[in-house]
Amino acid sequence: MAKIINDSWDHLIGNESQLSEKQKEIFKDYIRTLEKNGLPVIFEFQHLSLLLGITASALAQTIINPEKSYRSFHIKKKRGGCRVINAPYPLASHIQKWINTNILSKIKIHESSFAYKKYSNAHLHALQHIDTNETLKIDIVDFFGSIKKINIIRVFRELGYADNVSLYLASACTYNDSLPQGAVTSPNLSNIVFHNLDKRFYNFAMKLNLKYSRYADDLFFSGKKIPSNLYKSIESILQSSGFSINKEKTRHITNGNQKIITGLAVKENSVRIPKSYRRKFCQEAYIFIKNEKLNNSMKNNNFDPILIDRLIGRASYILQIEKNNERIIKLLRQLNEIKSIRF
Repeated sequence: MAKIINDSWDHLIGNESQLSEKQKEIFKDYIRTLEKNGLPVIFEFQHLSLLLGITASALAQTIINPEKSYRSFHIKKKRGGCRVINAPYPLASHIQKWINTNILSKIKIHESSFAYKKYSNAHLHALQHIDTNETLKIDIVDFFGSIKKINIIRVFRELGYADNVSLYLASACTYNDSLPQGAVTSPNLSNIVFHNLDKRFYNFAMKLNLKYSRYADDLFFSGKKIPSNLYKSIESILQSSGFSINKEKTRHITNGNQKIITGLAVKENSVRIPKSYRRKFCQEAYIFIKNEKLNNSMKNNNFDPILIDRLIGRASYILQIEKNNERIIKLLRQLNEIKSIRF
C-alpha cells in the first residue's frame, strides 16, 4: 500500500511528472504542510480509498448515501426522554476509525476541555473548581447535533487538506448534516470545533478572576462571585456560534449549597463521591453480602454474577476518588472474596 502511494507521489511531482514546475511546488507545499503536522497526505478520492484499504466505490457508497451507513435507535435518559443514537455499520465505522486514529487523535485539544481526552477524567475536571464559592453550570442543547457539516469541512481545511478532500472526510464523519451520536469521530471533532470557544471562554473567565472548564456539553464557571451578567454574555457567544443553552439544566450554585460537578461533590479543598451515591452503594453491598452468607448456609445456588460485578465496579470507582476509605476497601475485599469462591 505504502509503495503504491509513494509511486503516486512520484508520478505527480517526480521527474516524469507532466505538471509544470509551479504545479509541482503547489503539491510539494501541500505535502509539507500535512507532514509538518504529522498528518497523512491525501491527494484525492482514489488516494483516500487506497489509504483506507477499500475500493473507491465502497467509499463513494458511504459518503454519497450516509442514510444507508447507519442504524438508528433510542436509549432512555436518566431524567426522562430519549436520546437518538446513529450507529455506523462496519464499513462506515472502519472509515471513521481510520480518520480518528490517523488525523483527529493528533490534534491538540484546549486545556479547558476534559471529556474525550487521553489521561483526563471527571475527577481531574472536578478538581479545577475546588476553593471557589459559586459555580455557574451551563448545559448545551443537542451538542453533537449543533455541530454542522460545514464546521467539520472547516476543521479539515484548517488542518491543511484540500477543499475536495476536506469534503470527503467531513462527509464520512457526518449524518443528516451534523455529528452523529454513535460515531467514533464525533467526540474528537466536537472538541476540535469547540476549541476557539474554549479559548474565548477561558480568557473571558481569567479577566473576571474566574475558573472555566468544559466537560462535553457542560460548561462550568466558578469563583468567589459569579457576575450577574455572566449568563447573558455566555448565551450570546454560544448563540452566535450556533449553540443553544438548555435552561432547565443550567444551575447557579451559591456558597453553602452542595456543589456537584461531573457527578462528584466538590468541597473547599477536595473532591469526594456524593454521600447519597456512597450510602446507596454501601446499603446494596451489605444486603448482597448478608444474603450471600445466608445462601451459603442454606446451600442455595441463587447467585447473580452481574450484580456482584456491578457492585465491584462501583466500589472501585469510589476508591479512585477516595483511595483511603476503609469502609469501601473492606466491602470491596468481601465482594472479591465472594466472587473468587463462586467462580
